[in-house]
Amino acid sequence: PRQRWLGLTIRRTEGGDADALWGEVEFVARFKRDGRGHRLHETSRFERIDGRWLYVDGEVSTGA
Repeated sequence: PRQRWLGLTIRRTEGGDADALWGEVEFVARFKRDGRGHRLHETSRFERIDGRWLYVDGEVSTGA
């Protein structure tokens, strides 16, 4: 399906500073697919391994 991204709002961050080994980001992404608006509300977890941030997993919220 045709998809167009409309925007990204960062709601909250935790960890992820210069000395951290983990971080968390809560965001809402808005997009249109086949003319209909949608929102993805997720809290993503990241881990720093060998100096690089890697996505670990995320929890999708249904009440965005």
